Amino acid sequence: MHGSRSSAAWSNRPTATEMTVMKLRIGSRRSALARAQAQALIETLVRLRPDVQPEWVWITTTGDRVRDRPLDAVGGKGLFLKEIEQALLADQIDVAIHSGKDIPAQLPDGLELIATPRRASPYDVLLSRNPVEASQKLTVGTGSRRRGFQLTQLFPRARIEPLRGNVDTRIGHVREGRLDAVVLAEAGLQRLGIEWDGAALRLETMLPAVAQGTLAVEARASREDLRELFRVVHDPETERTFRAERATLAAIDGDCFTPFAAFAQQFDDGRLVLDAALWDDGGQLRGRVRVEGNDPEALGATAGGRLLRQP
Repeated sequence: MHGSRSSAAWSNRPTATEMTVMKLRIGSRRSALARAQAQALIETLVRLRPDVQPEWVWITTTGDRVRDRPLDAVGGKGLFLKEIEQALLADQIDVAIHSGKDIPAQLPDGLELIATPRRASPYDVLLSRNPVEASQKLTVGTGSRRRGFQLTQLFPRARIEPLRGNVDTRIGHVREGRLDAVVLAEAGLQRLGIEWDGAALRLETMLPAVAQGTLAVEARASREDLRELFRVVHDPETERTFRAERATLAAIDGDCFTPFAAFAQQFDDGRLVLDAALWDDGGQLRGRVRVEGNDPEALGATAGGRLLRQP
């Protein structure tokens, strides 16, 4: 009898052809890393919600187009997502998937972040041809002032070489001997499936960028149905640390070019601990703070205020 009821129940389930299909237009950058991380997230969503039919819209952003000069020379905020947000507002896509560290502290009116999947590694990784020591003379490539300023504390004799390009291009500079080392986000290497010889830099010596290793899904504020849809891939702990770090960025009125770092962790009791640091344009550490609390926005505001008050 049990077997017969089970068979009947199964036969009443909708087949793939009977299931109502939900078409979902997804916008993301064209880079290999952006594609890999966005596709991995949507594959997880589709496994949990097989009625979703993704339609990809790959978008070239201002940050992708500018290759002849440092991005901080271009100016403005949101250089890696402005065109994607414009597509959202124009109803050309339903959702956008971003690297959390590319998102400015303030979103355009009418848009909201509706989901943050579980954070990947927040660490930076130093990739070098050979083992390196603090006393060595090194030429290290990075396009990030945050990384560069912290590297000069780790390696006082290092020369920092401005470097842009995709992950493979940056690693190629080391393999071909043009650089002794490069610094990359460990999460990006993992998402691309790249194996490397290198060591993750400890948080005590290389504090990461705001939301490093975090993805965020953005949609029009009117689409509560999409917030509900993405709930199955949303991680509440990541959301809280993400909000705390972004609140710190907002408090100092920073952007992705500001030499600034922030990293929040949530403990079992729900308490958040946030570390943040700010440098001046010359590479001098303006201040480093650690704050604890339960409210992400209040925590970020406190950390940012303390950093700005330090001489």
